[in-house]
Amino acid sequence: MSVSPNFIVEGLKQDFEIFPVRGSQEAIVVPAGTYRTSDVSAMVTTNRSARLSVQGRVTNGGFLSGELRNVSLTISARRGSTVQSSIQWDRNDVELPQGAFVTNLIRWRLNYSFTPSTFLQGLVQYNDRDSNWSMNVRFGWLNAASTGLFIVYNDTEGLDGLGPVNRTFAVKYSRQFDILR
Repeated sequence: MSVSPNFIVEGLKQDFEIFPVRGSQEAIVVPAGTYRTSDVSAMVTTNRSARLSVQGRVTNGGFLSGELRNVSLTISARRGSTVQSSIQWDRNDVELPQGAFVTNLIRWRLNYSFTPSTFLQGLVQYNDRDSNWSMNVRFGWLNAASTGLFIVYNDTEGLDGLGPVNRTFAVKYSRQFDILR
């Protein structure tokens, strides 16, 4: 178990709409300014190298002009160094002078390593604030210093039946070289 205090300075150059209220013209807007706050986090983690591990974290303290209470729980499973998976739930309960809101984010990760330098990673997450799902799938074939081939697919969709919100496919190849040779 670990406990850590955090001293935070956040600044906004302009007013920030942090949370639009669904089905309403109203929004929670934090005014521009500098915010000095602090929070305390407590975390408990079991052995991450075990086949099954659990991590929990609770944070309570300042957030911009108000207060934040965060609870996070992660359950992870692994099969050697080849397959790793985890499911995580984050809940944020925010109280600001301008208004209050609660958000939940659920993530599921799956990693498969073909070799130490070739892998396939997937992430699926649900955000209840926007009622949308997003997915990221990434294939990597690494050379030295994290260079190599990366193929990435991203998809974000709303639950209200309006179809895809955002979809991308990217291929990236990077190589390290010495120009002084």
